[in-house]
Amino acid sequence: MTRQVILIVERGFEEFQSKTCIRFARSEAGNQDFVSIEVDNTICAQAHVCKRGGTQFIRVGKRCMNMTTIIHALGHTLCLGHENQRSDRDKYLTFRNCNPIPRKRIRNIYIKKGIYDYASQMSHECNWCAGGWPTMPNVTKCGPVATPGLSVLDADRINDRCYRHRWRPIESLSFKDKTNLYGFGYEKLYVCRAMIEGGIVAGKFDLDSKICLIYYNFKMHVVKDIFEVLTIPGGLNRHCSVYSLVHRNKSILANALPVGTQVDSNGYWNSYIALGEVPTGNCSSECGVGNTWVYNRSGFWNDANLVVRDVGALSSNYKVSTCEWDVKSPSFIKTKLVEGPNIFQPQGNANNFSQTHENTQQSLPTLYISVGTVLLCLLLLLICISSFFFMRYKKMKRFLTETEYKEFFDGRLRLTNLAEDRNGIENEGVLVRDDIDALKFYEHFKLLRNQITIDVEQLLGSGAFGVVYAGTAKGIKAAIKVPKPGCSLETFKSFLSEVKVMGYLGSHENILGFIGAYVNEIQYGTIQDRGREPPSVAVPPGAESLRNTDNTKRRTARKTSKK
Repeated sequence: MTRQVILIVERGFEEFQSKTCIRFARSEAGNQDFVSIEVDNTICAQAHVCKRGGTQFIRVGKRCMNMTTIIHALGHTLCLGHENQRSDRDKYLTFRNCNPIPRKRIRNIYIKKGIYDYASQMSHECNWCAGGWPTMPNVTKCGPVATPGLSVLDADRINDRCYRHRWRPIESLSFKDKTNLYGFGYEKLYVCRAMIEGGIVAGKFDLDSKICLIYYNFKMHVVKDIFEVLTIPGGLNRHCSVYSLVHRNKSILANALPVGTQVDSNGYWNSYIALGEVPTGNCSSECGVGNTWVYNRSGFWNDANLVVRDVGALSSNYKVSTCEWDVKSPSFIKTKLVEGPNIFQPQGNANNFSQTHENTQQSLPTLYISVGTVLLCLLLLLICISSFFFMRYKKMKRFLTETEYKEFFDGRLRLTNLAEDRNGIENEGVLVRDDIDALKFYEHFKLLRNQITIDVEQLLGSGAFGVVYAGTAKGIKAAIKVPKPGCSLETFKSFLSEVKVMGYLGSHENILGFIGAYVNEIQYGTIQDRGREPPSVAVPPGAESLRNTDNTKRRTARKTSKK
């Protein structure tokens, strides 16, 4: 493994270790059961599901090597199945005219299990046939593009096997679970959560009626079937964990008890449990329980949506439910929670957090050394910033790689096997995102440079990936689309994808006919060169430039197009 790959894997470990009770440790000599993480560039990703005994593996190819793929594969190792293959997934996804339709699973890890999680890292991206189209309102993103790491429900499903708080589906709430309901000091003020209008929101659980009452978007919602109830098997102050209520202005976000996620076009909202006093008239108040929000990890929302009895109300004076590690507890040290990256336990003695500072009065030589150290740090910072912008500049000057150039014409082979093989290995070929990559660019659509003329003084319009001028192609009056000057490499690739789609559609009575494109030089030149060329030399859809020797031809072409 390269150092870069190791860093990606370690970031995946960190995501689990910061949100769950799972710890990863290096396998030692004599270990019989372990997971080998390997690079295999012939595939996208594969992983054994659950612990099977003996050597297991996670294999990831170079083109899929990123943190979300590692998290997805580690999730399989920890017995998490594909969210979009749950037995009840048809309530939440539609596959329209897809053929084949990804099959549903009947194994335990794939069966119906409470709230459906569109934001799960174990879900494929939605809005295409591998991931389906969401049926719930306000859901626009799924899987790895919805949240940057493990979703709230991903972490909860892993922590469900630890001795901490657990969210239990109402249909499987047992008598023992009911004894583990806690109202944080208030009688029968229990917490539930459900999906409302695309977001997972907290509310009040009515134990007698077995319903979840949620105040959301200025409306009361009564959920009777698909919701989950918060239980705390170890109690509020046992097994190294301390559950308490902290005012929103004093609460640490990392300690707050998350409820779920809602994703919009600009970012994502995490919901949290809130409790607060709500005026009820006659100079009295009553405590309610409900939900508050945090946008992109910024800070708690000003108001909480609370339920008092069976009525909804807003409150700005609320507390947040938190869970902290009790590092002073002898049980904390005995359990050795930290194996690998040090997440919770400070360096040194767990009971000694302070560092003694002696001889605080500095002498003059010491002061000179301190000033010199500060100046050196500033110089290093300046070098780092300069290097960052230099590398960013170099990155913008990349060419299309040989593989990208070849795939533009020949298409990219895409794995579509969603099945788990007989050895219990998940094939993640479907993580390749774009069906456009599989399309070919046909030879008969190739145009020569001298077959295209552009009237740069007659601009017809512009789009996300290019601008459109009047002109001719093969002597036919046409709208000529060219890349935007100075566009990034990713925008240019999107432009090429648009060309392939037009070539695939060809001609149809209900759309503009596609004549062809000049693509002979798309692998040459730099993005900067493309941006510096005057608009008059641009030809569709990827030629970097026409050289100075062609100036006469350009002027002739423009004059001819105006006649």
